[in-house]
Amino acid sequence: MADGAFVDLPAREAETLKDAISWWLVLLLALSIGQTPIAAVQLGGDDLGPPPPPAEVGARISFDELSHDWGTVLQGTKVLHTYRFRNTGTAVLRITNVKPG
Repeated sequence: MADGAFVDLPAREAETLKDAISWWLVLLLALSIGQTPIAAVQLGGDDLGPPPPPAEVGARISFDELSHDWGTVLQGTKVLHTYRFRNTGTAVLRITNVKPG
């Protein structure tokens, strides 16, 4: 046999070798997928940015705005503003003892 020459295998041995190589490739592919960082996997063309941070354990109140500019208000004028909030936690949010201030 000369250097660089191919060896002819009987059909049965060639098929067995082909099956073994196929299984090794499948195994290597499966292991490499398990090692791929999630950030490297891109599904579709959507760029949604980073995922939101995990919700904290327990109730957590989040306001849409933390302050409101009332401007100039004449004495005796009734003013009204709605402060919107939501519970971004994982437990029930109970609001008690509300007092104007």
